[in-house]
Amino acid sequence: MDGLPADCARVLEGFCGAREIGFSLGAASKSWKPDEETWRRLAARNPLTQLAHVMVDWSTWCAELHGMRRADANAPHLGYRWVENAHRFHSDVGVSAINPVPRFVLQILQDGVVKGTKPLDLWLDISYGSGGDPNEPSNNMSCILGGTKHSGFDVRHMVCQTCKRMETGQPVTDSLGVTICRGSTLQFRIVALPTDSMGNTDMNLHCVLATAPGFAPTIIFDKDFTPHQVATFIQWSRDRGHFAEADPRSLRCADYGTGSSEYGLVGHHPALCFFPMYASRNTALNPPNPHWSVLEERGCKDPACIVRLAAGPIRSDPIIDEFYWEFRSPFLQHIQLNRIRANDMS
Repeated sequence: MDGLPADCARVLEGFCGAREIGFSLGAASKSWKPDEETWRRLAARNPLTQLAHVMVDWSTWCAELHGMRRADANAPHLGYRWVENAHRFHSDVGVSAINPVPRFVLQILQDGVVKGTKPLDLWLDISYGSGGDPNEPSNNMSCILGGTKHSGFDVRHMVCQTCKRMETGQPVTDSLGVTICRGSTLQFRIVALPTDSMGNTDMNLHCVLATAPGFAPTIIFDKDFTPHQVATFIQWSRDRGHFAEADPRSLRCADYGTGSSEYGLVGHHPALCFFPMYASRNTALNPPNPHWSVLEERGCKDPACIVRLAAGPIRSDPIIDEFYWEFRSPFLQHIQLNRIRANDMS
């Protein structure tokens, strides 16, 4: 092993993960014991690294990516406060603020393989969900969204520009672009990553900004769907997609499809429908999930996931265009971010 050239080590490292590099190669030869440059190359292979502000050494960062998980029981909560008399955007009475400000990233996996990694935008206090006093933060709705922007449009009063492009045959350039394949598992997860306030101007963060400390990448949301559920949805989308938009059985109806899209897809392009995100937690296929019962009590809705169906007599698999997760603004204080753990990879 010691006699092999460095190029061979680089090739072999390209086929290894964090644990193999940290233990197997390091134990095989002293000359192959990984250094920080080795860990940096490994970290660069993960798309989450490109979206994070890494404040720890590369070996520690690789260990956190390798063991990425939901928040531990003792993980610190996201700081949330209501800033009165903020005079910001549409509000002249106050605004929600969080500290630190993570970058939220959506990952879509099929059969355990990441098929898409997309940064999400965080919009605070976009509407007054209950019609109550805007001075009360519990009446304000915020959202995390990515991809197209169908969910935020009431087409009775404004034009959905994405639908307009679809009608004229233009490409949907802001789509999440992940194809739902029959026979595969499907998983959605949102990861909170540390970021730097210097880069927040590019993140569409409509909130009071602060530099995030070096917390670990943390999964704050995940939902899994079985191959049977995926196949059932594809069949539903073909059988029910033509139903009237107000029909409660239609995958275009807000009541049927999701809780986060207030207007549903009424008046939007006919090739669009919802992927029923609620299906993984409370159906005959899966028993109720106590975790989601807690989220509902805290003012959190199911996300909206909008997919696009191919036109024509021969339909291809649906494409995920949009993810839109709406919740009451104070829900943010229930998000927990894991601390950096002691590194045991090297």
